[in-house]
Amino acid sequence: MIKDGESIILDASTTVLEIVKRIKDRKELTVITNGIRIALELFECEGITVLMPGGRVRKDSVPLVGDFGEELLDKYNVSKGFFGTKGITIKEGLTDVNEYEVQIKRTMVKKSKEVIAVFDYTKWNKVAFTSFASIDEVNKIITDRKASQEAINVIRNRGVEVIVC
Repeated sequence: MIKDGESIILDASTTVLEIVKRIKDRKELTVITNGIRIALELFECEGITVLMPGGRVRKDSVPLVGDFGEELLDKYNVSKGFFGTKGITIKEGLTDVNEYEVQIKRTMVKKSKEVIAVFDYTKWNKVAFTSFASIDEVNKIITDRKASQEAINVIRNRGVEVIVC
């Protein structure tokens, strides 16, 4: 899904970190991330440029959070954004637990031409503290084989492509 020459957003989630391990060979790829672990994982990749919005460091998944990075995001056009989530429902959309991290995720979602949510079966039909994207803003979902087929069908009926790996 990630091609040479693209510009993408990667959030700081551990699920998105797994994607990073598979894209290190890309060329002329620009990655915008608020994840310090993600930036470090890509640090020595010759063909990848990493941009990071500023902010305060949180200790859990080591993201930079706060509104310091919104100006950086306003400057760029991004083809795809990949986002982990703590929960997904039709009503609340994609949700997460930290208000400050959600703030930057909302901006990242708005800057992504294509929004791709990446999460496992445990996140379906769960709601966390606050929402960062509505179902209508999500273009694709990548999930695992343990996900409920009923939940997948409900999302597909809303026009979201669901890829089961």
